[in-house]
Amino acid sequence: MAEYLFAEGNSHLAKAIINKNFTEASIAQLMLDAAKSKIDSGQTQLHCIQEKWICVNDKKRRLINNYEKLNKIKKS
Repeated sequence: MAEYLFAEGNSHLAKAIINKNFTEASIAQLMLDAAKSKIDSGQTQLHCIQEKWICVNDKKRRLINNYEKLNKIKKS
């Protein structure tokens, strides 16, 4: 959705500049602002997901290491 808004906003802005239509330029600017907002929100969510993935991976690694240590102790 953000990519579509960004492409449409750019298209409208180019036409507005050529036609010197400031109303259309204002609309294009709103579209570009909305696209930027959506992109920023998506990047924030992605960063949060990446941080959670790192935490889960660390916990998984510790669990596997503890399991392996426990198995070595049982085999001894």
